Amino acid sequence: MERLIFNCQLLTDLVLTSRSATAGFHASLDYIPGAKFLGLVAGQLYDSDQSDASLDLFHNGTVRFGDAHPLLDSRALRVPAAWAYAKMGGLTEEIYLYSNLTDEDVKELSGKGIQLKQAKGAFFTQDGALVSVEQNFSIKSAYDRSKRRSAESQMFGYFALQRGSMWQFYVDVDNGVYADRIISALKGERRIGRSTSAQYGLVNIEFKGKVSVEHKPLDPGRLFLYAESNLCFYDEIGNPTLRPDAKLLKLPLGSRIIWEECQIRTRRYQTWNKKRKNRNADRLIIVKGSVFVVELSESTSTAVWQEGIGAHRAEGFGQVMANPSFLISETKQLENLQLTSVQINRHLDDWSPRTTKGEQDDTILSFLERKLQGAERSQNIDQQVNDFMQRNQQIYKGVSASQWGQVRNITKKAADLFVLRPLLFDPQMGLFHYGQSEQVWRKFGRAKRLEEYLFPAGQQEKANGYEFLMKLASEMAKIS
Repeated sequence: MERLIFNCQLLTDLVLTSRSATAGFHASLDYIPGAKFLGLVAGQLYDSDQSDASLDLFHNGTVRFGDAHPLLDSRALRVPAAWAYAKMGGLTEEIYLYSNLTDEDVKELSGKGIQLKQAKGAFFTQDGALVSVEQNFSIKSAYDRSKRRSAESQMFGYFALQRGSMWQFYVDVDNGVYADRIISALKGERRIGRSTSAQYGLVNIEFKGKVSVEHKPLDPGRLFLYAESNLCFYDEIGNPTLRPDAKLLKLPLGSRIIWEECQIRTRRYQTWNKKRKNRNADRLIIVKGSVFVVELSESTSTAVWQEGIGAHRAEGFGQVMANPSFLISETKQLENLQLTSVQINRHLDDWSPRTTKGEQDDTILSFLERKLQGAERSQNIDQQVNDFMQRNQQIYKGVSASQWGQVRNITKKAADLFVLRPLLFDPQMGLFHYGQSEQVWRKFGRAKRLEEYLFPAGQQEKANGYEFLMKLASEMAKIS
């Protein structure tokens, strides 16, 4: 087996929601699932005509895409559920091992005012670093294309992993013939997670090298199995189970699981199939960091867990560690590891997106130039309206909001100033010369003043006069 090591740097914030809902509040994962990297490779290499290669790469567990965890001096691991700490203290003080605590120990600690709390939610390194993954929160709204505005009742609250942070993941390959293809498909700038068409999900993946995984023998007796990744099991008739037997854990015949000493955390795991644009069946999983305590009946080796256990191993499920040092201690406290709180390093102080020249660059530049011209035109019209209002506000003070509303409605229905002029200023049919409003518009020469502004002497009409009148009628109605 070859283990391919990759570093993944977040060039933008990364949204990885823990459920497949499309609206509402989105709690985020604090790791990057291996399925995301499997999807990147499948998007380039999946070929239904090459059934054997596709099965090996993406289905049968010959290739296993591991989860990405925070990278400090080394790749971090989830804190074990078998750890406990004083409720008013923390993991940086004393770490207690549930497996070594007796009822008398718990009573003694309680008499000293120490209440134990199970460790969860953080990562640690075996070098002694304790890190909690910080996330950014933002609120977004869906866009209604037909109305060209935010969609009604569709607000999103996103938690996102912070840009600049560094993560590391493994790809385990049993058949080395696929290694180069996987490396080529993963390397470089890629997009993963949700809202990749917006400002989220851009990452840079770098291949760091290959290593060989060493195996060690295990003697009969007490054994700790630490879930390095999530675990998912199905029983003999295909039903999901959260209580695997010794066979599902690949233990020697006659071994038994000491359930009263195990520390297991579970949850429902939801997935979304982008190809089918639909949800997959929900999974019941044992969460990474859980610890099984077993009694081995005979000698074995860590090699039996090399290919993982349980289902969905291609997505990084099923990775376990046997008798890791951070679960072994002669006393009720963990003696060989002292943790210190640290923050994930940020590596992107001056990063900015990069691009290369493409075939559509001229079209994009032309579009941006038109947008700029439109913005400058709108700004110019706003300035004209403000100047007109400042000079003539007292003159038009007696015109009501409803009368300005009539002006705006007629203007909105007209195609241009040529059509609009008789609808407003014609002595026989124009709005300013008809009905009870005629006296209002005649007073102080209000209608005449507006006509002379829109149609200057010697000119056909004022540039941007149509947009000017629409804006003027709206603004004057607000202050009337």
